[in-house]
Amino acid sequence: MAFKNIELRRLQGDEREAFIKMNQLAFRIGAVGESWPQDGENVPQDEEIISREDILQSLDAPNAEAFNIVADGKVVGGVVVQIDHETQHNSLDLLFVDPECHSAGIGRAVWKMIEAKYPQTVVWETHTPYFETRNIHFYVNKCGFHIVEFFNPKHPDPHEADTPGGELFLRFEKEMKRGDRPSPSGFRPAVAEDRGAIQALYASVKGTAFCVWNDEYPGDDDIDMDLANGNLLVLTNGAEIVGALSVSDENELDTLNIWNRRDAVAEIARVCVLPAWQGNGLAGLLLKRAEAWLAAKGFKTVHLLVERRHLPAIKTYLNAGYEIMGRCSMYGHEYYACEKILPANTET
Repeated sequence: MAFKNIELRRLQGDEREAFIKMNQLAFRIGAVGESWPQDGENVPQDEEIISREDILQSLDAPNAEAFNIVADGKVVGGVVVQIDHETQHNSLDLLFVDPECHSAGIGRAVWKMIEAKYPQTVVWETHTPYFETRNIHFYVNKCGFHIVEFFNPKHPDPHEADTPGGELFLRFEKEMKRGDRPSPSGFRPAVAEDRGAIQALYASVKGTAFCVWNDEYPGDDDIDMDLANGNLLVLTNGAEIVGALSVSDENELDTLNIWNRRDAVAEIARVCVLPAWQGNGLAGLLLKRAEAWLAAKGFKTVHLLVERRHLPAIKTYLNAGYEIMGRCSMYGHEYYACEKILPANTET
């Protein structure tokens, strides 16, 4: 069985019951298929390999993020991860696929999506019972995990008093090197369906260091205006929007008397990258793609403002070839006004 489109969709509240039932079914059938090692007998149908309480504990954990696995429009599994934003030592709590869809590459594809979705992860951790040979093969041989610990009666898991399958469990780790972290490759104008993702992107950077955005700006009106004018450009990693900026050929910066060039000018504004992706040069990549997009439309010069205390952004713009033309006071803040002449052969 082959699927053309596999994606992760965030689990909604009214989908939890179906998620739990599918998880239990997948584990139960998987255990039977692995010859459940209890006197050679199959698992009784009235007993669950993973309890409802265990699943709810994962779903309701403070750092939990849960998703349905959707293949060609049909829910075929689920994922729960725990994301520690401080240490970036993250864990895969649950990953299950409908047994009818096994051997279709879904699990491997989903794991690649998870790694891409959380690129700042330092170490991934997960667990599985010792008899789940299919899972062990998947984690070690397909996903690059290493077995680092074997929990048993003489070496119990200090964090779990009672685990599915008894006390015989394997713990796996995968240390993520920077080269393991996928780089976003997509760039395009945003569409109406991206509105929610753009809202979430803006919200994710508000309140972070150096950011002067507030609850009102940028707001829904700014997003709607940019979408209507085709001025919102996004950087994507698969289906995820990881960065965005706005462009305009009519802007308030034209009134500043500090520019060298005023012909075929575009303004770049509202440049932002998801916090989880920051520090990887994506703002520079986003600028490069946007400049190529503008050059293809006949623009020759770019103007932008950067808050004068925003040192990381200032460094990014200077490295990208922008020149500080002067200072100005606008919107209640002090900014550097920056200009860049676009080369005729700007590449994407």
